[in-house]
Amino acid sequence: MSTPASSTSPVSPSRRQPSTTWLYVGATGTLLVMAVCLTAWAVGSRYTSAPISIATARTSGSSQESRLAVEQLRLAASQDLQRQAQMLEQQRVAAEQEAIRQAKEAKRRATLARIEGLESELSLLRRDITATENQQEDHQTRVNDYMMDHKMAIAALAAGVAGAGVAFDGSNEFSEDAKGLGGATAVIAGLWALANYEEVIEVADRMAKASAMQTDYKDRIDRMGQRVATLNSQITQEKRSLD
Repeated sequence: MSTPASSTSPVSPSRRQPSTTWLYVGATGTLLVMAVCLTAWAVGSRYTSAPISIATARTSGSSQESRLAVEQLRLAASQDLQRQAQMLEQQRVAAEQEAIRQAKEAKRRATLARIEGLESELSLLRRDITATENQQEDHQTRVNDYMMDHKMAIAALAAGVAGAGVAFDGSNEFSEDAKGLGGATAVIAGLWALANYEEVIEVADRMAKASAMQTDYKDRIDRMGQRVATLNSQITQEKRSLD
């Protein structure tokens, strides 16, 4: 009796071939999918990294521009400070020069004012000298006329025969003029004086006063002359200080 065929008999080679083919196809498909994924990832990474690189470049450029702008501002501020310092120094020098100029001008004005005052005083003094000299000359003329009117008394006084205590002394300003006028001899003058004693006394008194007045004129003119010399010296010194 024959034994029936078992359901667990091995699969024939003809039936396993399809399974191997599908495995190969599946593996190939998987590899293709992986390749596509890798390609897509690479492309995506390239295009994704580009904006980052651009942004980084932009950030770097902006930072450099910022540093350049800051440096330019610092340089501009430094130059502005230098200009202000130079301007202040120029203003200081100008102020000092102006102060020196004003001081010199004030000194010059003061010197000119002193010169003007000295010259004004000198002008007045010279007029006073001229006036005093004119007064002295007038006085001299009046005394000479008086002496001419009293020749005999003058002769007696000049000869010293008018009596005790009545005579010209050496200090009398008109003693020499009196001697020149005395044409009479001493004896005649003496006799005349005895007869006209009161007139001789009066003439002697008048001549003493005239001599004192003449001496005063001379002293005043001498003092004013000395003052004129002093003023001229001061004016010369002041004018030299202006140079």
